[in-house]
Amino acid sequence: MECDGTGGVLGDIGTGGGGNKGPNQRKLDAETRREEAKKQNNEMAELAMEMPPQDYGDGSEIIKHWVLLYPGLLGKILDQTRDDCWALALSGILEFSINMDLPTSQQKDLDIEKFIREVKLTVADLNAKKKLNQNDLAVGSLKKAMNYLFRTGLEKKDGRKGSKVYAVKGEFCDKDNASPEFIAEKLNIGPVGIIVDVDANFLDHKDGILMLRKSSRDIEIARHALIIVGYGRMKDGKLFFILKNSWGKNWGVKGYGRIIIEDGCDIFFFFPSKVILNLGKNTRC
Repeated sequence: MECDGTGGVLGDIGTGGGGNKGPNQRKLDAETRREEAKKQNNEMAELAMEMPPQDYGDGSEIIKHWVLLYPGLLGKILDQTRDDCWALALSGILEFSINMDLPTSQQKDLDIEKFIREVKLTVADLNAKKKLNQNDLAVGSLKKAMNYLFRTGLEKKDGRKGSKVYAVKGEFCDKDNASPEFIAEKLNIGPVGIIVDVDANFLDHKDGILMLRKSSRDIEIARHALIIVGYGRMKDGKLFFILKNSWGKNWGVKGYGRIIIEDGCDIFFFFPSKVILNLGKNTRC
């Protein structure tokens, strides 16, 4: 850019005519920053009311809790109104993975609606499942959704179309029969997904601890995907895990629950192993 030697830009591009002063850009920028800060403070105040317990009062110790570390990213409790728990869990983990190291102004919201539309079962598939009395996740399989995230990815929720759309791909791993120690190790990196049987104890859970045992594999029992956001140790040394559900604040304690997973339990877990930003231009593992 050319300058006239007096600190001004040649031609005074963008200045007002006739001696009238335009709006002071610094003041406008400052006002914008104040409004953004005010909005962020309001959001954080709302999140503070939704924060999970930080002390359970039973001598247990929280070792890792991602919601307490990143309330702005994970603090909101959803109340799902359809069979999309699988999408909420997968996209929630992926969205957290790309945003955790970014300032708030640079964080990305991903388009979960397109993800649901393109992966969810068709009406014919749903009817076929109903004939078999199956009611698990309303998705062909979680691996189908994982393959979509790896091959296609999720777009940024900004309405843009075409080849320049910001997209995020994620490679997820899954594991049955994971030991509590294995899950805790993965939780040191980030949230982990889990699929549970929805029995009466899970449906009615309020306080205390749920014991997760071997899955029944009963096709008549519905299954539910949600996120493990932390872990700790009981007074007797046993590991417990902190669930964040998507059934509103009336489930568990403000939408959160604690579980103990028995060793050798064949519950299905999933977690990201790689995140690829901008369609492969930048890779983070």
